[in-house]
Amino acid sequence: MDVRYTFRDLIVYLLTGLVCGILTIIAYPNLFNILYQLLMVLKEKDIMTVVLLVGGMPTLYILGHLVQIVDLILSFHLPKVFKQYAHAPYHHKKRYVMQRWLYFFLASSTVEYRVEKRGLSSSEFSKMKYKIIYNGKTNEAEAEYNYLIKDLFNCLRAFTFLLAIKISIDQRPWPVILFYIILYLLFWIKAYNAAKNYTYSITGLYNAMS
Repeated sequence: MDVRYTFRDLIVYLLTGLVCGILTIIAYPNLFNILYQLLMVLKEKDIMTVVLLVGGMPTLYILGHLVQIVDLILSFHLPKVFKQYAHAPYHHKKRYVMQRWLYFFLASSTVEYRVEKRGLSSSEFSKMKYKIIYNGKTNEAEAEYNYLIKDLFNCLRAFTFLLAIKISIDQRPWPVILFYIILYLLFWIKAYNAAKNYTYSITGLYNAMS
């Protein structure tokens, strides 16, 4: 695998795991006390560094991948259920307002959605990417950066969504629930813009090469 993709993979999933852990501890402060006591035990046995490196980082990395699976379900597979309503004839659109809103809510921060909005098919966009790769333009910094940001914030969006549901079920105070709802919206905005900018970068590169 290309070194830069390996690095991107590590950055996205380690950061996802780390931020998700922090958000969970903020939502459930008792977990911090448990973690702190565990760290003190490890410190006394002089193995804290070893455990953190051998156990902590892989755990965060795996957590990041698990969160990405949730993101794939929420933003890629589930929207397919509502996609047909988003393309309903104009005179039927008022009947499917909720389904169309759900499709936008779930899919709008994905590259697939942005590609569709630009009037391209998935195969056409893939051909653009392959031509760029073939011509040695894969190091284009803007596209790589936007794809990384899109992946990271989509994962955080998915986790925050589930966490907001969990704390709502637990009947936590409204300010706490509102905090995670606002955080979700901020993550969504960042992922939405990154997906849009990524598609612009790829199509822009392709057009410049044509």
